[in-house]
Amino acid sequence: MITATTENDTELNLEAAAILYAKDPFPGRVKTRLAAATGDVKAAKIYALLLEHALAQLDALSPYVRTIIDVTEQRDAVPLRRRIGDLHMLRVQEGRDIGERMRHSFDRSFADGAAMVVLAGSDVPGITTSTFTTGFDLLQHHDIVLGPARDGGYYLIGMRNSHPELFDGIPWGTSSVFEATRTLARNSGLSVGTLLVLDDIDTLAALQRWMRRNPQHPLKGSIEAVLGESRAADFLSPTHPLHNGD
Repeated sequence: MITATTENDTELNLEAAAILYAKDPFPGRVKTRLAAATGDVKAAKIYALLLEHALAQLDALSPYVRTIIDVTEQRDAVPLRRRIGDLHMLRVQEGRDIGERMRHSFDRSFADGAAMVVLAGSDVPGITTSTFTTGFDLLQHHDIVLGPARDGGYYLIGMRNSHPELFDGIPWGTSSVFEATRTLARNSGLSVGTLLVLDDIDTLAALQRWMRRNPQHPLKGSIEAVLGESRAADFLSPTHPLHNGD
């Protein structure tokens, strides 16, 4: 087993894999619930900021674990590849719903030889490199690790072996996703480690609550600048924040 030590003296297994779920931040394709209040362009710019923050955490992990970006659709792959270069593996998700897609991501990573896998979303401003390393630490002593989101879902799930049953019968998109998954795991005889509760950003109300709770976060000023832009920008910009007009 190959291990390495991070700058924080956290020993990580190079047979571990960290997966980030991501989309190309194109207006109208991302954060539609947020866009209902802000407009498509602002929602895409905000998601681009959240995505860049999440990618930076993965960049820092890349010397120590396998790092993977799983994009929602094939059309997301090219712009994301421009950003990440060859630093991370890039794959396209498969499955009819989020449960099937996550199950396939885990199965594929285990089939590729990973000894433990964590998967996280890219719309969580509070996520850090330590979120991932703590997840791996918890997997040393638990079968499953979950990062509960404040809205009742989860922003991270990790496991040491494939457990497809954890993605069956879950009421996706509701406030009971975390609790239903934890209960299902425990009923299956699996031990569950839990990370800190963090916010994922799906609506303007969730974003505003997060900003009030985190006035010193480095993303706050950039998000406030986007929110302060004229709504007319929605009608003037045919591209999205990562394409720069090309």
